Amino acid sequence: MKNLLKRSIALLMSATSLFLIGCGDTEDSSSQETSSAPAHVHVFDQEVAEDEYLKSAANCDGPAQYYLSCLCGEAGTETFKKGKKLTHEYKAMVESEEYLKSPANCTTGTVYYKSCTHCGKKSGSQTFTVEAVGDHVFTKEDPNFKYLKEDATTETSAVFYKSCAYCGEQGTDTFVYGDPLKTYTAEEKIPYTPRSLALTMYDSAETVYGFTYNTESKPLRPVLQIAKGNSFTDYVEVIPDSVKAYTVVDPGADNSDDVTTDDKSSLIYTVKITVELDPDSSYTYRVYDKYVDVGTDTVTFKTKPETITSFSFAHVSDSQCAGTSTGVLFGRVLSMLAKNENDFMLHTGDIVQRSKYEFQWTDMIGDNFEYFSKMPIMALTGNHGAGGHYSASAEYSLDRHFTYKLPEQSSVELGFFYSFVYGNAKFIMLNTNEGLSSGKLSSEQYNWLESELENNDSDWTIVALHCPLYSAGRWGSRPDSTGQTLALRSQLGGLFAEHGVDLVLQGHDHLITRTHPIDATGTVQEYTSQEIDGINYAVDPNGVVYVMSGPGSDQTRGPVDEHDPTLYEYKASSQSCSWADIKIEGNKLTITAQYTLDGHTAREYYSWGIVKTEQVA
Repeated sequence: MKNLLKRSIALLMSATSLFLIGCGDTEDSSSQETSSAPAHVHVFDQEVAEDEYLKSAANCDGPAQYYLSCLCGEAGTETFKKGKKLTHEYKAMVESEEYLKSPANCTTGTVYYKSCTHCGKKSGSQTFTVEAVGDHVFTKEDPNFKYLKEDATTETSAVFYKSCAYCGEQGTDTFVYGDPLKTYTAEEKIPYTPRSLALTMYDSAETVYGFTYNTESKPLRPVLQIAKGNSFTDYVEVIPDSVKAYTVVDPGADNSDDVTTDDKSSLIYTVKITVELDPDSSYTYRVYDKYVDVGTDTVTFKTKPETITSFSFAHVSDSQCAGTSTGVLFGRVLSMLAKNENDFMLHTGDIVQRSKYEFQWTDMIGDNFEYFSKMPIMALTGNHGAGGHYSASAEYSLDRHFTYKLPEQSSVELGFFYSFVYGNAKFIMLNTNEGLSSGKLSSEQYNWLESELENNDSDWTIVALHCPLYSAGRWGSRPDSTGQTLALRSQLGGLFAEHGVDLVLQGHDHLITRTHPIDATGTVQEYTSQEIDGINYAVDPNGVVYVMSGPGSDQTRGPVDEHDPTLYEYKASSQSCSWADIKIEGNKLTITAQYTLDGHTAREYYSWGIVKTEQVA
């Protein structure tokens, strides 16, 4: 309207000028020659952003375009832009081939990309699904033995059913895989022989156990053969959940701890098997390759009871196997754990010295077959297990040797976190390698931890981690080394106390320590003692007790520092081959810190405990 008024005034002024020229002095008018007004010349310089001059509306490529106009209102051919271009709005859901992302299959409907409501452009990420589900697509040739139709013979290869490429359902068409069977010499069998077998509790609530082992050559027909009872008869065969190849390294020449030679790489195959078993039952088993006819010796172990009124476990840490000698030393500890009838072993990290070296895992797990194959190990990653020149990723080190039920987490490169319940105790296994640079746990792990503590109805809560919150050694007492310890303390100390954590099992500093109960403010709390069978128990301590149980082999350290002696109930330099037996009996928890030098006798450092006066189930 403003521009229209402007043009009207201009045209009026032009007309007035012409009138004045034609209406001059009357006396001279007769003598003047009659003249006509000059012709109007269009000048298209007016930017009038109105519909009559619109060439194209604004879109996602640019603003609206208008034709320039003359003062007289005539439109020209040149244009100008006005306003802003539109922002793409990917809200349109158009079911056409142009926007197809994936056709319907047996698990989901047709998926389309959304498009811009203004210009129709296809979104690069936003999608919508038409719910109608399609058919199975039996095209996948997966030589997993759950699809086996006919075993290989000396005459023919194995025959497998094809499976659905989307959901894994077995089809009816088949394919042939592998070679016919052959007779292997003793030397040819060696690369297929299972080694480093370890037993874990995959899901203690459901009595699901994990069996993990390695081979040098890709297994041809791997199975778990397991029979209920103490004899290996009437066994059933369980096929693996997965077989995965890893590139591993060993030093080129020397198996000593001070390796300077070039590493040599090779492939190792990890076989993982999980199986649900009956509670409170004995089972005899072996892992075996049917095609090669090679496997481990048979092993008998007992599953956990359905109802657990009391149980015991061992806390070990920093075994740091660096070769045959330290593997033997740790074997002495394992023999004591078995003799003391511990239900499982909880390891707070640094199982081997240099996790990238395969021989160290073999010397640790493989050479201690009689223990790792019978007693479940629940482990977490230490700083020697992830990152660094002498370490491998935690996926390589822990995940390649043990099978755990992990919660969803974005990465296991530096380790992983998980939890499990055994009897009336909740165990929360943390990954402090996330704090190697920042000091603290990631927000992802912290949020998971907070949820685990808030949704916990167990009578006892035990947290396990590698890097300590409280230590009388280097990593907790010396100003130049305490960065991560202090960061974790500030992040987790209050959280633990506020949620009633009873015990925090720590590693990394290789000492024998026990703090007084510490509350959410970091203040030492007094408590009442009660003597039971010659052992002093803290009665309802109002705070968290932090414990170290020494190194599992010869990684000794000392003496202790005196940075803050008021924090500790007990502290001592580490002793070779140390651990602690921890027993929970209803409302009573007893810890016995021990060590052994000869592999036959457990020597006690001290015993203590916690009693809760409110009777628990």
